[in-house]
Amino acid sequence: MSKEIFIAVLDRGWVFIGIREKEIIEGKHVWRLKNCHCIRRWGTTQGIGEISIHGPTKETVLDKCNDLEIGYRSVIFWIKCNQEKWENIICS
Repeated sequence: MSKEIFIAVLDRGWVFIGIREKEIIEGKHVWRLKNCHCIRRWGTTQGIGEISIHGPTKETVLDKCNDLEIGYRSVIFWIKCNQEKWENIICS
């Protein structure tokens, strides 16, 4: 897989996971998150970092959604994910 999977923590409490790409749309820099899911419930005992490293737990709840276009200022931070643990979910 050539694209990298990231968790996007956005303003207003939204958390998504997908394949991150950088684009220019109508002259503005935006992030595109492809094959994404909203992370409704982390289902972890060690915070969001646990699922970025080990993949989803049995308690993790993901809601599939369309690709997102995210303004640069909406992103609080990105978490790079363990590709092997997520690619069957994100890339399927």
